[in-house]
Amino acid sequence: MIWKDEPGVDFLDVRIKKQAEKFVQETVDELETFPLSLETNL
Repeated sequence: MIWKDEPGVDFLDVRIKKQAEKFVQETVDELETFPLSLETNL
């Protein structure tokens, strides 16, 4: 990032990382439950 010296940018960076981690975790959870829902529909 270009604006690393400005205050608040690290905070923004951390927020974006946390959002990304949460999104990844939710995706992983969905992928883990997805095969189960497929099996019950068969």
